[in-house]
Amino acid sequence: MKATQTPGQPELLRAYPELLAIMDRSETFRRIAESARVEIDGITHYLVRGDTLGSREELLVDALSFGSSPESADPLRRALFLELPPALQAAVRRTVRPDP
Repeated sequence: MKATQTPGQPELLRAYPELLAIMDRSETFRRIAESARVEIDGITHYLVRGDTLGSREELLVDALSFGSSPESADPLRRALFLELPPALQAAVRRTVRPDP
């Protein structure tokens, strides 16, 4: 399934649509999505933030958010974050941990 920009997407993906490409090309994201995938009544959901059902896009933002912090990230989410070019890493950090 190829990712495209849609109105209901998380703000980070609307601001940086190039992040959508990672859902299609990243083996690391595929592994994260497989482990978070939940089928309910034939509909695919993903566990986001540990206990919330969400979309694939929400899972991506969640994984990048956790991956942006080397202190608290699990290895797969950290690896996904490190796949990003430096400019997108900085954008994710600004978005998930804005300056006061």
